[in-house]
Amino acid sequence: MRDFFYDFRRTFTGKFTIVMIVLIVLSSVGISYAGAVLSSSGSSGASPQATAYILPEIYQAHDGGYNFSLYAVNGYGQPVTGLDLNTNVSLLNYTINVKSVQSSVVSMANFTEKTNGQGFSYFSIGGNSSVNLVQLNYHAVYKNGLGAFQRTAELFINNNTVTFAPNTISASYKILKNSTNVLYTMKVANPSSQYLANEFVYYAAPNGTPSPTLNVYYHVSNGTSSSSLPPASISNFTLYKSISGSDHYVLTLPLTKTANLKQVSVALTNSTGTILGGNTDAFYSSVSTAAVLQALLQVPYEFLIPIIGIFSAYFYYGKDKTSGVLESVITRPVTKGRLFMSRYVGSAVTFLLALLIAIFLSDYVLLHYTGSLMSWTSFFGIVFGYTIEAIAFSGIMYILAQFVKSQGALLGIGIGLFFLLVFVWGVIVDAILYLLHTNVATSAGYSLSITLGAISPTFYPSMITSYVTGYYPPTFGITSSSTAPLFSASSLGITLTSVVAVGIVWILIPSLISFLLARSRD
Repeated sequence: MRDFFYDFRRTFTGKFTIVMIVLIVLSSVGISYAGAVLSSSGSSGASPQATAYILPEIYQAHDGGYNFSLYAVNGYGQPVTGLDLNTNVSLLNYTINVKSVQSSVVSMANFTEKTNGQGFSYFSIGGNSSVNLVQLNYHAVYKNGLGAFQRTAELFINNNTVTFAPNTISASYKILKNSTNVLYTMKVANPSSQYLANEFVYYAAPNGTPSPTLNVYYHVSNGTSSSSLPPASISNFTLYKSISGSDHYVLTLPLTKTANLKQVSVALTNSTGTILGGNTDAFYSSVSTAAVLQALLQVPYEFLIPIIGIFSAYFYYGKDKTSGVLESVITRPVTKGRLFMSRYVGSAVTFLLALLIAIFLSDYVLLHYTGSLMSWTSFFGIVFGYTIEAIAFSGIMYILAQFVKSQGALLGIGIGLFFLLVFVWGVIVDAILYLLHTNVATSAGYSLSITLGAISPTFYPSMITSYVTGYYPPTFGITSSSTAPLFSASSLGITLTSVVAVGIVWILIPSLISFLLARSRD
């Protein structure tokens, strides 16, 4: 056995082996990191740090004029300083009769103000007794310093009653009874977590008056829609904490994985239990690490794994076999069969080691984004699926090396095999199903499609994924826009027995055929 381990070590520590391991590991980790960064940045085109939400307040001054306050916070609920705000104020007198609403402009003014060190912008305008409507035109959101979503906040004056309507789109709000004070609430990003969001609370009152004591309640439900309205009742809600002493707060609710992708309702009450504000949103959004990793690696691995399997067999066996070098290194009692097995096993162990390292590191790269590591079942499902695919392509090349006498021909056939099984085989399967008039939307159609697809080793990773998730087409939890029906994997014959059987076939059959052919030529 000494000769076997000697040649195994040479294969395992060869230059191509080192290059292959480095290529698989670096490409996997790099793709995972890039995917996590792009996903966490969102689709809005501006990060939470570069996004500013404007929360307005209008109230009457003692001299008969009107004071305006605009509070700018970023996507984390932190004050935004030095932001240029462009606003327009209109003071109107309007009357309502049966036929129409008539209004006249008493005065107008434009303001360009910069937020101070606390994120506030203050300005005032004089008024008179004829004014009964104050309109503030402002941008509700700023992205990278540019205003968007113009809105109009309004202050209605009717005798001794004053009513304020912020009309913002960035936050939920409720006007407190018998005042123009506003309680704003909204979900904001958490700088310490990609999957757990925070709740931002802002009590808008004259002169930065701190909020009264507010009791914060929350409730997790299976609902699917968000709401800017406070909950109607706090029955079954859990008290989180009481807050006071400031006009703004950033709260991290004590949510666990059980709240993942579920709706969380937040309610703020006063000391008597009256609901003053709140909102409903998904505060915990942790996507399965296996889902993210499978989605990120599926396309790159579709090309990389077969190519590595083909070239590994070519460099460590096929090239020497077709050039005659293999004959020169064989001395009794070293047989061609034993030499074949040492290189075949060495390549297989290399595939397994490279993928173990690559998937392990990629899992930890995605931990910050998803909030959890993948399960061991998912981990080994991905590793073994792609390992067996690489071994299968390598094994087919070992068989071809027993018959092809030219290096160029062997490599050319290997590349042709890659195009056939990776690019063309799916088309061939669809053509067969079409000629057989198979309804591919039925379980019978899917079963036949799976049987034909399993002829190519490129199908095996998907087969393992389906077994792990329990569904076909395979999914690790990523929502798909496809209208194709999902079937139970076991109902289509994808069971532990069939997965193991197909894996054994792709490992043993090519190797056994190659081994017997190699021995027959000793």
